[in-house]
Amino acid sequence: MRIKLLAFACAAVVCVASSLRSNAHAETYPAHPVRMVIAFSAGGSVDALGRIIAQKLSEHWKQQVLVENRTGALGNLGAISAARSAPDGYTLHFAAQSVAVNVTLAPLTEFDPVRDFEPIMLVASAQDILIVPADSPFKTAQELIAYAKENPRKLTYGTLGTSSSGNMAVAVFCQLNGRLQMRQVTYSQTSQLVTDVIAGRVDVFFPTTGAHIGNVVAGRA
Repeated sequence: MRIKLLAFACAAVVCVASSLRSNAHAETYPAHPVRMVIAFSAGGSVDALGRIIAQKLSEHWKQQVLVENRTGALGNLGAISAARSAPDGYTLHFAAQSVAVNVTLAPLTEFDPVRDFEPIMLVASAQDILIVPADSPFKTAQELIAYAKENPRKLTYGTLGTSSSGNMAVAVFCQLNGRLQMRQVTYSQTSQLVTDVIAGRVDVFFPTTGAHIGNVVAGRA
C-alpha cells in the first residue's frame, strides 16, 4: 500500500476513513496514532485546513492524528518525509497543488507523486486575491498595472516559492496585463510574508482568500 495523500484543500472525513478501512487490517485500523505531514508552515491556509481534518479524524477514529509541519523546498521536503515512511496507512500527507506542479518546476528524484502516493480526496479549493499594503498608493488593480508598465521591476511581490499558487497567480496576472515585470521576494514562512506586506516592505501579494481576507476586512491590507 502506498502512502495516503490528502490533496490541498472541505473535509469529507468519511471518504478518507473508508479508503483506509478497506485495507487488510480494517477491523483494527487505526490501532495507534496516525501521523499527518503538512508540507507548509503553521498559520497558512493549508496548515489550518490540515489541522481541522486532523482533529475530526481524531474524533472519528478515537485515535490521535499528530500533525507534523515539514516545510521547505517548495513543499518537497514534506512530500519526501511522507514518501519515506512505512507504507502501513499510518502516514497521511496533506499537500497543496505543489505536489503535482513540482514535478515540472522543481523535480526531485527522492519521490514520485504517482508512484509513492495514493490520492484520497480533494479537500478544498481556494481563490487567490490581489492585496497591497493599506497605505499603498494603488487603490485599484488598474492603477497598479499602469504603474508597473511604466516602472518595470520597481514593484516587489511576495511569494512562498515558484510552485506556490500565489507565485503562479502573479505569473498569470503579469502575462495577461502586458507582460508586467515585478521583482520576486521569496519567503519560507507565510506569517513573515504577511507581516512584511502589512508593513509595506512588499508591494504586492496574491494569497488565498480564506486565510487572508481578514486583513482586508480589518483594514490592514
